[in-house]
Amino acid sequence: MSLFGDKPFYRWPMNKKHETIADKNLIYCFVYLKKPDDLPLFFVVPSKEVARYVRWQHQHYLKTRKRAVVDSNMRVFRISVDDPDHWKNNWKQFKK
Repeated sequence: MSLFGDKPFYRWPMNKKHETIADKNLIYCFVYLKKPDDLPLFFVVPSKEVARYVRWQHQHYLKTRKRAVVDSNMRVFRISVDDPDHWKNNWKQFKK
């Protein structure tokens, strides 16, 4: 089991600054590229949800280390492959 659960997930690199970017007019579109002949997957996520998760995941990472680690600006945004929050093809975000 990994630090963030036993289910596989998609992930994208982020930065510390993404912990605080929560603008109601900003929506992220994360793209997962599969095989060359397959269509990509699109995950449409409001910035406040990305900021919340990126902040949480980094704090969780730091708290669960057995030894002290050097903090960095590196962050990660993850979406479980079963997509429990229904971000995949979440185009309705643009209708708000």
